[in-house]
Order: sequence, then C-alpha cells, then structure tokens
Amino acid sequence: MSDIGTPFDPNNLPYRFRGLAISERECVHLTVGSKSSVLKKLLPDIGEDQRYDLLDDDEFEGLCERLDGAWLLTIGEITKLTIGSVGFAANELKREDDRWPQVAGAVQSHLEQDPPVPPKVEDPPVGSEKVVPRTELRHFYRSLRLLNAKDIHDTICGYLAGRNRGTKLGDMFLRSVHHFQQYDNSSEPFHGRIDDAPVPLTGNYAFDLVAKIADPNVHVNFEDPSLAGEFVDRELSPFRSTSRTGPWRFENGESGRISGAGGLDLLLMMPDGRPVIGEVKAEGDSTLFFALVQSLMYAAELVTSNQMKRLDHAYGGRIKLEVPGTADVILFCEKKPDGMDLVQKISGAER
Repeated sequence: MSDIGTPFDPNNLPYRFRGLAISERECVHLTVGSKSSVLKKLLPDIGEDQRYDLLDDDEFEGLCERLDGAWLLTIGEITKLTIGSVGFAANELKREDDRWPQVAGAVQSHLEQDPPVPPKVEDPPVGSEKVVPRTELRHFYRSLRLLNAKDIHDTICGYLAGRNRGTKLGDMFLRSVHHFQQYDNSSEPFHGRIDDAPVPLTGNYAFDLVAKIADPNVHVNFEDPSLAGEFVDRELSPFRSTSRTGPWRFENGESGRISGAGGLDLLLMMPDGRPVIGEVKAEGDSTLFFALVQSLMYAAELVTSNQMKRLDHAYGGRIKLEVPGTADVILFCEKKPDGMDLVQKISGAER
C-alpha cells in the first residue's frame, strides 16, 4: 500500500495547494488559494478551467462534491513519483502545459498498482450530531452576497444610517454573539496549515497585503499608529470544526462538512491584547458596507467565551478580551471607497 498523498477533507482544505486530485470519476489539476480554487480536468478528457469561490457557501459545497472521494497529491509528490517514467519534472510545468495529462496518466498507473491507504473512518453514533449556528449577521451577509449590487448595498446602508436606526447593526451584532455562544469548537485549531512559511507575493493587493503583514521581516507603515496591531494569524475560520469533534450539521439540517470554509483575512492584536479582525478590500471587490458586515459577522463569531478559550489555546494566551463580546475591526482598502461617510455613521467609526 502506498503512503503518498492525502484524502480530500473539506475541513482541512490545504492553503496554497497545487497538485492533482484523483478520484474514480476523473483526474484534475487543482490549485487552491486563500479565497478561490481552480480546477482543470485532465482525464478521462481535457476540460476548461473552472473556478470556485471558497467564500461562497454554494460554490464551496460544489467544490466539495466535485472532490468527494478524491486523493490529493502535491507537486513535490507528483514530481518524485513520475520523473522516472515521463522524463521531465512536473514541478516545472505551468497549469496550462499540455503535458499534464501524461503526468496524470503516470500517477494513475502508479496508484492502481500501489493503492494509497485510506484513513479508517468510523460511523458516528446515531443522534450524535452537533449543531453549527448560523447567526443573524451571517444570514444578513449571505443576503448581501446574493444581492451583490452597489445600488442595493448603498440603499440598505443609507437606511441603516437614517434617524433612529443607528443601533440596528449593533443590536444585530449582539444577538449574533449570543446565538454563536452555544457553539463550542474550542478544542479545534483555526486552520489546518502545518507549514506556515512566508506566502509568496502574487501582484494581487489583498493576497500581498496579508503576506506582507504576516511576514516578520517586512515592516508595514500605518498612517495612524493606533491602528498598528501586531500580526497573530491569517485566513482563519471561527466556524472550523472537524470530524474529530463532530459530526456537525447546520441549524437548517445541512451537513457541517463545509463549516471551515472561508474566514477572516487577518487576526491582529493591539498592545493590550485586544483582538482585531482585519479584512482586506481590493479595488473592484464588493462595497465597503459589505466588507463591514462581513467583518462584524466574523467578530461576532470570534468573541464568545468558547472562542476565547480557543484563542487562548491556539495562541498561548497572547489575546485578551477585556470586555466580553467586543473586538476591534480594521478594513484595509486599496483605494478610498465610495460610501465612507455612511459606513462611518452606522459603525460609529471616527476614522
């Protein structure tokens, strides 16, 4: 039995992965970034690139269905496995190289002769499922994502900024914190990354800003020193849970297998230990109002007492929550976006 590769696990989708995903149905070239994934079918026939948005629940679920039962092999594993049979190094090929089907065929042939060892999975006891809450803010966020048009977002933002409505978003936040309090995944890590080596720069504003803030060798200048939080982690999910503590399901009955999808761009920490949710908004992304709601949603899911236990365990007690149910939010924008005055009004922001 071969010990090469790993089975696909939606709760541990690898970060910055590039390699092959092989199942009984097909073999695809798989590229995974922090927010999207690209698949290119290689066998039994060649297909076009297909992109999946990892922050969209429906698209992430579609990706999980596509990769269900697949075996993942990294570029390094593929190169080691095939260089003797194909006569070239797979790690030198770009995704569009027409030699990938040859590599995929060689990998399939090897796995047929020496099948990988599947992990032992035991059926959970009947009635043992645990519930993943979907808060009011998350429902609001999903509605805004569905109605992703600037004029709609501006209208809703303007409504919330109106007279006697200034507390609506804050009240929604507090109800969401209370709702999420029932969720206890405090023993789970925030992500499945093992090797947290520096992230390569790509030319994409959002990716590169996260990479620079995460890199201890790079100093990022903040115009306002009071915003200069210390980096703690990147791309992490308050929702994330695994079969080790589950099985989990959402309140509407959907499988909790996708509960680790998406997450906040940055977790920072102020000098006094206060947690800071950092969300990066590149030019051309959705509206500033949408980014605010997204950040508040993550904040509501990160400041419960159960999540604070998790933060304490994951980061060695560095993060301190002086006031229960509170956190700072920083939105990093590539350019000054439209609607800044209304967003400041409804959020109570001074800058």
